[in-house]
Amino acid sequence: MTTEPSSSGAFLEIRNLCKRFPSGQQKLTVLEDFDLTLKHAELLAIVGRSGSGKTTLLNLIAGLDRADGGSILLEGRELIGLDDEDWVEVRQSDMGFVFQFNQLLPEFTALENVMLPGMLRSRDKQALESKAHDLLARMGMEHRASHRPTQLSGGERQRTAIARALINDPRLLLADEPTGSLDLESGQRVLELLFRLQKELKISCMLVTHNPALANLCDRIHQIESRSES
Repeated sequence: MTTEPSSSGAFLEIRNLCKRFPSGQQKLTVLEDFDLTLKHAELLAIVGRSGSGKTTLLNLIAGLDRADGGSILLEGRELIGLDDEDWVEVRQSDMGFVFQFNQLLPEFTALENVMLPGMLRSRDKQALESKAHDLLARMGMEHRASHRPTQLSGGERQRTAIARALINDPRLLLADEPTGSLDLESGQRVLELLFRLQKELKISCMLVTHNPALANLCDRIHQIESRSES
């Protein structure tokens, strides 16, 4: 595990981040005075015990939950304090997400699932469809584009989810245990594709994992220590 890099020129800079959740008559502190930086095109592994705040961290970065204090700077732009509309714009234009459970919509084909984030941004449908086909091809899924999620294997569903995360050309990719629901062979295949595209597209990526072997494949590891207090 390397030391934290200088914040100078950091792509993402988090300082003094705090998050507490109600727990009965007390409050559970998940993150407190948390600092982290992510460099351009860096692949960073976030590790820690269950309940240490790994998923909470990703949710705060994405504005899916709100911090109780601190700062989140994306290329110098302060995200904490944005209203809901601005958060949506940041998520749609700058961020892509890969979840442990793919969260594909079952009524849509693989191609339609990949296209969906672009459609929400009212992008040209023909150009969007072409790009979605290209991403599925890069994920080895071109022959499955017309299949619905129930017709796909677990690994195929997760590869579709990665393609969906990349459709809007995000600068930041947030991946929360992306192979946690897959068997070893399928998970290895998904990771190889994810890591290859991350390097090719020069995307900054934050990957949450419990797997030390997976973490060691990343450029750097950040350990979150478990803590709680009232």
